[in-house]
Amino acid sequence: MKTCLMYAGQGSQYAGMGLDIISKYPHLQCVIDDASQILNEDVMAWFNDPESLKNTYQTQLMMVITQELFDQVLKDIHIDAVFGFSLGDMSALKRAGIITFKEMLVLTQARAKAMQLASETSEGMMAAVLKLEPNTIEKICLDHSKNDYYMMPVNYNAPLQTVISGHIQAYDEIKQACVDAGGKVLPLRVAGAFHTPLMSTHTHVYEDVIDTIELKAPTINIFSNVTGDITNIITKQDLIKQMTSPVRLTSIFKQLKSLGFTHLIEIGPGNVLSQLAIKQLEDISVLTYSNALSLEE
Repeated sequence: MKTCLMYAGQGSQYAGMGLDIISKYPHLQCVIDDASQILNEDVMAWFNDPESLKNTYQTQLMMVITQELFDQVLKDIHIDAVFGFSLGDMSALKRAGIITFKEMLVLTQARAKAMQLASETSEGMMAAVLKLEPNTIEKICLDHSKNDYYMMPVNYNAPLQTVISGHIQAYDEIKQACVDAGGKVLPLRVAGAFHTPLMSTHTHVYEDVIDTIELKAPTINIFSNVTGDITNIITKQDLIKQMTSPVRLTSIFKQLKSLGFTHLIEIGPGNVLSQLAIKQLEDISVLTYSNALSLEE
């Protein structure tokens, strides 16, 4: 049996996430308390305020803290590999021993600040494109982008599900071209053009923090968002590329299948990765831990 843990990315959050775990496992309140001290923020207030989910900075930190709560409950299960989708990569880095809990928080804090500042600098957006193959979407984006504004595929989620990201000004023309080609386009509720070069305007905010942290060798296999392959070392540039480059989930799934993995476990909140995996990996068992009830079961 070969097992891989999957950590969800931003977009899976929901009001009240993590609070049911603390209610079921009161000793884990220390995770919230430690995070508040490390970040110099009232983290518990965020979790109790649904409005926090409208803020990129708070949402990203709440996500990795929630995943740490899951990890604490599941810390003794055997795993052979790990990966995180977009923001979830932070939790994967921690689980693989590359960074500590404190380092995960300060890196996520800097990453979130850099992304929020970048989002405020440019008018960006994201949208899911269904019913079209990635190469068709790539060509449409290339043909209908201009020198000063563009959109590009950034999340390769499934053979017929790709997320595009870029300038709002490019959206209408590219959307119409996708529809004309037989696709369906759904705009996403996000703050900016994540996983594009538009996120690079404030990378210095992130880089300055990365420079203070020793990125250790992974203790288990970890898959790269950028390449879709297992990587044996994580560098400063890898962390920057992960923020500004596409996430190649379909490539990771293909690698899992070819390497003989038999079980996938998604660490929530939500079950987005599980649903994508079930449709693409029929021979692999998929489990989802999205709340306290699923952990208990």
